[in-house]
Amino acid sequence: MACINNAHCLHNRSGKTTLKNFVKYIIDRNISYSNRNTYSFYTDRDSDVFKITFKNKKKIKGVDCPNINLYVYKISPDGREIETSYCLWMCLKDEYKNSRDGFYYFKKSEIKQINKGKCSVKDPNGELGGNYLAKLANSINKIFKVEHSTLVDDSSLELAKGKIIKLKTLKLLQYQKTWYERVIGFKLDNKRIYELAKLVSNIPLSSFFNIVLDEDLREMTELWRLNEKDINSILEILNKVNLNKNSTFGEISRNIFNNFKDISNEEKYIIWDKLISTNYKRVKVEGSTPGKDFLRIAHYGAPQPDQEDIKNYKLLMEWWPYVSQMSQSSKTYVYTEKQSSKPKKKTQKSNKYKNVSATPFSKLSAPKSIKVKLPPIKEKKPKKVSIESSTKKPITSVKLPKIINLRRVKRVKRI
Repeated sequence: MACINNAHCLHNRSGKTTLKNFVKYIIDRNISYSNRNTYSFYTDRDSDVFKITFKNKKKIKGVDCPNINLYVYKISPDGREIETSYCLWMCLKDEYKNSRDGFYYFKKSEIKQINKGKCSVKDPNGELGGNYLAKLANSINKIFKVEHSTLVDDSSLELAKGKIIKLKTLKLLQYQKTWYERVIGFKLDNKRIYELAKLVSNIPLSSFFNIVLDEDLREMTELWRLNEKDINSILEILNKVNLNKNSTFGEISRNIFNNFKDISNEEKYIIWDKLISTNYKRVKVEGSTPGKDFLRIAHYGAPQPDQEDIKNYKLLMEWWPYVSQMSQSSKTYVYTEKQSSKPKKKTQKSNKYKNVSATPFSKLSAPKSIKVKLPPIKEKKPKKVSIESSTKKPITSVKLPKIINLRRVKRVKRI
């Protein structure tokens, strides 16, 4: 990717430094609004260009985020603003200044809102438009060394006009992970939701039908119920992907909502509305005691409901309120310190070959001591040495001079 016009790239070092310089400029000069001075960046397509603006609300009381507010807007490549509403809003908290580089960083952050509909960002792989914005928020947290970040999970997907499903619930049934957790690693703070998602995903549809269709278990005020037409519609849709009443909620969620060929969005919404997001509360089942018979009114003498079905339905009644409620999620970031750039001290030569492991290449290592067995040396008899004179004639005998006493030798005058 190459940056276009005056837009910066957040994925490289230069783009990150420019963004941190921008924040430093705002804080040092106590600028309240940065609408005139903006930071522009782009995605992998020339048509997707964004700008970042800041609002410094540290001195304003009663606001939702009395800290540094970061907003992302979508603009055109020529700089003309397209959307007046932001597509990402983050709140950066607990700032501190790094003495090494002089930049400001933040210990905490909060992802306030992601409006993927406003930005109309589509991944090349056909993924949901919110993926890029969620990953952008995650990248901004890393740029400013945020240690702990939170968000309110209200992720949703509009299948048709006015027909919206909750991604948090759907992904929990499919994979026991929320959409945010799968994309950027934010986990729900309430661990009970994970436990319920795992249990509910294994409940067969037939167990649900056995309770919800039992007239004797429904109070007069509990008007919400499935009729015969609804059941036929559900079974007809399931049959398209080889599912039936014995299929579990997890199997239905994966095979229906991940199918973009055989199942239409209208049919997906029927499954969502009639099965997954329902809240068919049954007071009699909720207050029942295991092993105790139910009072039969309409059908006196009818067989009692199966205890396993009662157990499964209680789990569903505990699970359904979480379908529509927003849930708190968070993520803790861990950063590793960079290795020091100072040169390492030279080790002594004597320690160079210590702790050498026995490998096929250990012959290259210097051993601690070397013992070499040399062949015995044969002594040779001394031979007579002939000395050649300057005339190169051999001399058979040499007379050694007498020892001269230097004290008795007189100095000879030079002529």
